[in-house]
Amino acid sequence: MKNIDYFQSNYVFIFIGLVVYCLITSPLLFLIVSLSLGGCYLVSLKNVDRKLVIGGREVSVGHQFLLIGILSLPLFYWAGAGSVLFWVLGATFFVICIHATFYNIENVVGSDEDPFEEPAIQEV
Repeated sequence: MKNIDYFQSNYVFIFIGLVVYCLITSPLLFLIVSLSLGGCYLVSLKNVDRKLVIGGREVSVGHQFLLIGILSLPLFYWAGAGSVLFWVLGATFFVICIHATFYNIENVVGSDEDPFEEPAIQEV
């Protein structure tokens, strides 16, 4: 647990790097993610000037994003986003476990002290 606390930002960067790797190596998934994010961007741009009204009721931006997400789900399934997600999570978990096994954080930080605690100031 100390490794996770101490190296949390490193592990996040490993996760992001694996996601970027998967998007680069799967052009179809990259295209679908780009289209989905582009649709959300267009919705946010359109709602700045005027709100979408259907049947006399105003449709919120959140509901429009939800609709884009629901319409994108079959495309994500077709592109294999589920297997990519589980591969990235599994690979990240594996790297974290291997690092925690072979890296003894107590030699670096010390077993008694908290690595995030401010050092005590001694008066002279």
